[in-house]
Order: sequence, then structure tokens, then C-alpha cells
Amino acid sequence: MTKIPAAASLLVLPPSAQPLSAAARAYNLQLTRIDKLKSQLAELDALGQLHRQELHGAIDPLRRQLAQGQRELALALDGFLQGKELSRGQCDTARAVLCQIARHLVESGGPAGEGMRELHDRHSPRTLAQIKQDA
Repeated sequence: MTKIPAAASLLVLPPSAQPLSAAARAYNLQLTRIDKLKSQLAELDALGQLHRQELHGAIDPLRRQLAQGQRELALALDGFLQGKELSRGQCDTARAVLCQIARHLVESGGPAGEGMRELHDRHSPRTLAQIKQDA
């Protein structure tokens, strides 16, 4: 016969003092790892936000400068098209470039696009309204 231990020899441990099984230790390790990864993601997100703000701060003035340069180029091409310095082929090329730049400036909006609709429509066989309607 097997001997049954006496009730007095049973020891009751609180849950915090009981040893964890291997699976429970692995689970807790993964939870710790997940918490660390979440904090790293939050840190990367904050760095990304800061980078985007700095990038916009650096790029926006350059975009405005580009738009202003394109506007000046379109106006210069308009001046050349008014004169007699360009050959027929050069006029066709200048007209195509002028219309492309003017259309881009109008679609982009902003102060550089002011007056570009009229400039485009004056040199293009199709107005911007007709092009928009066709699209």
C-alpha cells in the first residue's frame, strides 16, 4: 500500500510564490518583448513626425521658388512668341512648353498660377476648360 501524506504536510503557496511553468515563462518573455517593440515603434513614429516637419520646412520654400521660376519662364516664352525672333519650329516647341508649364501652375494652385489660365488659353488650340471637360 502507498502511504497518503498527511494533510498537515501540504503547503499552500500564494500565486505569486508558485514557480512558473516553462510555457508561462516563455509567455511572459514574449509579453516583455512586445512591450519593448511597442515603445520602439512609438519612438520611431515620433522621429518620423519630426522628420516630416523638418522636410516640409526645407522643401516648401524650394517648391515656391520653382513655381516662381516656372512662371517667369512661361512669361518669357510668351514674350518670345510675341516677337519675330523664333522660327516656326521653335515657336511650336515654345508654345507647347509654355502651355505645359501654364497648365501645371494652374492645376497646382498658389500665387504662381495667377494669370496662367489666360496665358495657356491664348496659346493653346484648346482651353483648360475644354481639356477639363473632356477628362
